[in-house]
Amino acid sequence: MLNETFEPAVIVSTKRTNNTVEIVVKDNGNGIPQKVVDKIFQPFFTFKPTGHGIGSGFSLSYDIIKAHN
Repeated sequence: MLNETFEPAVIVSTKRTNNTVEIVVKDNGNGIPQKVVDKIFQPFFTFKPTGHGIGSGFSLSYDIIKAHN
């Protein structure tokens, strides 16, 4: 992949069915390393080194989704 140019892409789609909405988010990134999967919903978790960033926002997003069932 040294000579290739990476083009990041995020695709979001929605689907309404009766009283529900399905939101699907797809990307072409590398994914989340298995060793941190269990931590991504913790407040203030970050992929950046200590002192170089804030939380990833997954915890807040998860709480919003839970509040709306």
